[in-house]
Amino acid sequence: MTRTAERNAIQSLTRSDQTSGWAIDGSFLTIFHEPDEDIWHLVTPYEEGTDDITTGRPVLRRYTLGEGETHRTVANALSGMDASKGRLAERIDEAFRVKPVTEDFYENYKSTFDTLSKELRRKGLEIEDADRYAHTTLNRLMFFYYLQKKGWIGNRKDFVRWFHEQYEESDEGNVFHEKWLSALFFEGMNSPEGGEIDADLPSEVETAISGLPYMNGGLFQPTEEDESNTFLSDSALRSVIEEFLEQYNFTVTEESPYDIDVAVDPAMLGKIYESLIAEQERGEAGIFYTPRVEVDLMCRMALYEQFCDHAKDLDAEGKQRIVEFIFSEPQDWDAESNGETEQLENILHELRIVDPACGSGAFLVGMKQVVTELYRKLGTTPDYHLKEQIINENLYGVDIKDWAVRVAEFRLWLSLVEGEEQLPDQRPVLPNFSFKLKVGDSLIQKLDGKFVSLDTITRTLNGDTGSLLTELKELKREHFEGEADRTQEIEEKQIELLRSHINNQINKLSSGGTQETLFGETKDDLNEDVKNRIADLEETRDAINSAGGTGFFMWDIDFSDVMVEGGFDIVIGNPPYVRQKEIIDQGIHPEILEKMDSDDVKELKKRYKNDLVEYVEDTFGISPYKRSDLYVYFFFRGLDVLRDGGTITYITSNSWLDVNYGQRLQEGLMRFGDIQYLLDNRAGPIFDEADVNTVIAMARRTAGTESLSGNASFVTFNDYYENVVRADVMDEVLVGGEDKSTIEYQDQVLTYTSVESGRRVTIPEYSLWRLGGGVVENGGGSNSPDSVYSEKTGVGGAQAGLESYGESGDAPKPAGSYSGDEKWSQYLQAPDIYFEILERNQDLLIPLGEIGEVYRGATTGNNAFFYPDQETIDRFDLPEEYLHLTMKSPRSLSRPLVTDDDLDTQVITIPEDPEHPALQRYVEYGEEEGIHTGSTVSGRDPWYALEDEIEKTQLFWRKTHYTTHLTYYSESPYYLDQRFYGIRINDTSEIDAKTLAAILNSTYYALMKILYGREMSGRSVEAAVYEVEKFPIPDPNKINESQKRELRAAFEDMWGRDAEAIYDEFEDPARQRLDGALFELLDLSEENQEALYDSVEQLTRKIRERDKQR
Repeated sequence: MTRTAERNAIQSLTRSDQTSGWAIDGSFLTIFHEPDEDIWHLVTPYEEGTDDITTGRPVLRRYTLGEGETHRTVANALSGMDASKGRLAERIDEAFRVKPVTEDFYENYKSTFDTLSKELRRKGLEIEDADRYAHTTLNRLMFFYYLQKKGWIGNRKDFVRWFHEQYEESDEGNVFHEKWLSALFFEGMNSPEGGEIDADLPSEVETAISGLPYMNGGLFQPTEEDESNTFLSDSALRSVIEEFLEQYNFTVTEESPYDIDVAVDPAMLGKIYESLIAEQERGEAGIFYTPRVEVDLMCRMALYEQFCDHAKDLDAEGKQRIVEFIFSEPQDWDAESNGETEQLENILHELRIVDPACGSGAFLVGMKQVVTELYRKLGTTPDYHLKEQIINENLYGVDIKDWAVRVAEFRLWLSLVEGEEQLPDQRPVLPNFSFKLKVGDSLIQKLDGKFVSLDTITRTLNGDTGSLLTELKELKREHFEGEADRTQEIEEKQIELLRSHINNQINKLSSGGTQETLFGETKDDLNEDVKNRIADLEETRDAINSAGGTGFFMWDIDFSDVMVEGGFDIVIGNPPYVRQKEIIDQGIHPEILEKMDSDDVKELKKRYKNDLVEYVEDTFGISPYKRSDLYVYFFFRGLDVLRDGGTITYITSNSWLDVNYGQRLQEGLMRFGDIQYLLDNRAGPIFDEADVNTVIAMARRTAGTESLSGNASFVTFNDYYENVVRADVMDEVLVGGEDKSTIEYQDQVLTYTSVESGRRVTIPEYSLWRLGGGVVENGGGSNSPDSVYSEKTGVGGAQAGLESYGESGDAPKPAGSYSGDEKWSQYLQAPDIYFEILERNQDLLIPLGEIGEVYRGATTGNNAFFYPDQETIDRFDLPEEYLHLTMKSPRSLSRPLVTDDDLDTQVITIPEDPEHPALQRYVEYGEEEGIHTGSTVSGRDPWYALEDEIEKTQLFWRKTHYTTHLTYYSESPYYLDQRFYGIRINDTSEIDAKTLAAILNSTYYALMKILYGREMSGRSVEAAVYEVEKFPIPDPNKINESQKRELRAAFEDMWGRDAEAIYDEFEDPARQRLDGALFELLDLSEENQEALYDSVEQLTRKIRERDKQR
C-alpha cells in the first residue's frame, strides 16, 4: 500500500461524519497491510498539542513491521502503552516520537565513531585521516543497511549480518576489513557485476559479491586511507555490526514535513553530523539540525520568488497561481486547468541552487524533494531518472568539512532510489557528485595561500567562452552519469574557461570600452581605476595559472559553468553559527587546535578574521565589524555568487537584527539587494537544544546601481510552521492579505496586514535606511528639499510614495552613513497590541526626543574619588557646598519618588581653579594616587573638573530593568550616575517633570523598554539613550489640564508602595488608576488593555525564564 493511499485513508477517517472526537484529534492507530506483502505499517496522525487534524496536512508517523525489520525499538515503544481512561492519546504520542530514536542512535554512533577513530590513530593515521576513514567505513556499511531493506543486495534483507556470519564461520582471523570488506566494497560495489572476485573467499560469498550491482558514485572508490593498508580489527567491526547497526531499523525514505518513519532514515545521518560538529567544535551537547519543516518552507519560498522573477511582471493573479503551484498539495493542483505547464517546467530546468555551507545536505535533499513534487504536479513521473536530472541540473553544494560532503552525497544517492520498486537498470547505478558537491572554504578564496578577490570579473558570457562552456557542461554530464572519469579534463577545462573569460575582460578594458563592475558601476575612460582593475585581473589570471586546478576551492573555477552565466538563482542554507571569538579556519581539526600554543591559535584567528573583513571590503566596499559572527560573512558571500535578481534565503541567529555588528549586514542587504522577508515564529524555538533565537531571512540581489526601492516584510507567526504553511495562508503572506492598515511611525509609513495565525509588517527599504540614521536621495542625486530624504522629514517635500519611484525609475538611493540605530527585531517580536496602539494614536504619539533630551549620567572614571564616603569626607574636611546628593544605584530605590532620605552617595564638584585648601589637598591626594592617569579621568582638562559633565534633573530613567518597572521622580533635582539617564524637558514643551514621570511609569512603557531596548546578559533589559528618545509619548499639546492633573494624582498614589514585578501589580489599585489615566488618553478598550497586560507579562516572564536557564 502506498504512502499516498495511507494518507488518503486516514484523512477519510478524520473527516468522516461516522467518526467522533477520537478521529478529529487523531488519537488512534491504523494498521495497513496488503495480503501479498510481508510487511505491516502501524500509523498514527496524532501528535500532542493537536486538537483538530481535519484541516491542513496531518503529520503521519509510522512503524514498519515484518520480514527484514528489527523490532527492538517498536517493541520497547509499544510495551509502554495502555488504554487507561484519558491516557491513550498521550501514550500514542510517546510511542511514536522520533526524537528518542534519534538521541539513542546519536549516542551509539558517537561512541562507535570514537572507538574506530582512536583505533585508526593508534595504527598510525593522523587525526583528520582517522576521523575521515572512520566516517567513510560507517557510511559504507550503513549504505548496505539501507539498500538491503529493499532486497537489492544479494536478494537478502539481512545481507550484512549474513556476510559477517560467513566470516565468523570461516577459519580466518582478523582480516574481515582487510580482505572481506575490501572485496565487498571495491570488487563488488565498485566493479561491473558478474566479474571475477580475486579475494579467495568461500564460493557462496564470492558469488554474492560478484552479483552485486555496480554502484560507482564515489562512496566505494578507494581513498588514500584505503591505500594506506590500515585496517580495523575484527572486534571493532563486530561491535559496529552486532551491537550498533543491527539494533536499528533503517529506511531509505527521508522524513518529509508530513510523513515520518520512526526509524533511522538518511536525514538522521544529517542530524548526527550536525550534532557531532556542535559537540566537537563548540562544546555543545545535544542534537542540532535544521528541522525538516523549516527547510521545506525556505525551499518553497525561495522557489516562489524565483518563479516570479523568471516569469517577469506578474500581476497579483499570476503570483497567486505561483503560490498555488508551489504550496498546494499535489492532489489539489490540476496541471491541465491551470495551464502554463511548459513555462513552469522551463523555469525548473533553468534554476541553479547552491548551499554554501551544505553540511550533511539537509537543504539539498529538501530542495530535491520540493522540485520533484513540482515536476509531479506538471505531470512528470517522479522516478529515478527525474531525480537524477534534478540533482544534475539544479543542485550544488560546498562545505569545508570533507566528511560532511560525503554525508550529503550519501543522502542524495539514497534519495535517488527512494520509492523505487526495482533497482534502476542503468550501470553504474549512482551518479558521481564530485563536481556538484565540493569540499572547500566558501568564504575565503586563496591560491597558494594568497588571498584572491575576483570582484572585478563581470559574470556574463563574452568572446569565445560560450563554446568553452558548452564543452565543459558536456564533460560534466559524462562524469556525472558515470560514462567516464573526466576529472582531469574537467579541471583543466574549468581553468581554461575562467582564463579565457578573464582575458576577454582585460581586452575589453584595454580597448577603452565601457567597463562594468560586479554591481553595475560603469567607467568610460581608461583611467587609473581601470588600469588597476586590469592589473588585478592579470594578477588573478597568473595566480590561477600557477596554482593549477586542484587543491583549492574557488567559486569562479569550481562552478565556472554557473558563474560565467551570471551566478546562482538561489543561495540557501543554515550557515554555521560561530561566535566572533571562536572564528577560525573551520578546516582545522579541533584536536589539532587544542594541541597548539594559545598564541598561535590567536594568530590564526586574527589572520582568518582579517581575511574575512578584507573580502567584504574589497567586494562590497563595506567594513564589517570584527565582532561579527561567522554567519554574517555568509550573507555577503551569498549576495556575491547570486545572479542579478537571484534570491538568498538563510536561517540564522536573529542577533544581527539588533546588535551593533548587524548594522553592516543590514547596510549590505539594503545597498546591494532588496530585503524581501524576515520570518519569526513565536510558537516555540526552532532549535530545541540550542540557546539561539533564529530568523529566516530572504533577500533579492538587485541589478545595476544601488537603490532602496524594495519593501521588507516582517512576518510573524503565532503557530508552528507545519500548521500554517498552506497555499491559502502563504497567499496572504506573499501576495497580500485583505485586512491591511497603514501606520505612521517616526515620520515613516508602514503597512500592517493580518494573516492567519500571524501578521505581516511591511516597511519600504528607504524608510528602514532613514530609521537607521541614513539619508536617502532620489535617482538624480539632487540635494534639493524635494529630492533628499532626511532622517526626520520623510520622503522629501514632494512626499513622493514608493510606487511613484517604481513608475518613474527614479528610485531612492542610499546616501551618507548608515548607523543602524533602529531595532529591527521589534517588527517581528512586538505584540499585535503595539501596532494597534500606534495605528489608533498616529495623531497623538510623538517621540520622547521631541519633548526633551535624554542624556546619560556621569561616568566619573574613579568612583572612590568622585563619590567620597563619609570617612574620606571627614579625613580631608571636604566642604559641604561642593558635595551633592546623587542618584548612584537603583538597587536601594524601590519607589518612584526619590527624596534626600533615599540617597546615601554624594558627588564632589571641584572647580577648575580650586581655592579652598581642602579641595587643593584632595586634588594633590588624587595625583599622588595616580587617579589623574586613568583613561577616563585623563581626558578631562583639568582631570578633576567633573562639573561640566554632570547635570541635575528631576526625572530619572533606569539604564537597566528587570521585572519591576520604575521611572524615578524627585521634587528637587539631583545629579545622576551613568546607571541612570536624565531627561531634560524642553522649555517649549507643555509638560512638567511630574506629569511625564507619571506617563513613563505606566505599564505601556514597561512594554516600550523591552521592544526598544535589548536583553543583556544576566537579569536585565537595557535601552540606549537614543532608544529611549524614540519612545512614543502623547503629545503634551494634546493632553488637557484635567488629564494632566489625573495623571499626577494617580502617580502620587504610587509613591507610598514598593514596586513589585510588573505583572504582580496589575491588580494593584494605584497601578490600575495610573494605567487607566493613560489608557483613556490612548483610547484603549478593555480588550486592548487586557492584551497589553498579557503582552507585558509574557515578555517579562520570558526574560526571567531565560535568566533562570543561565
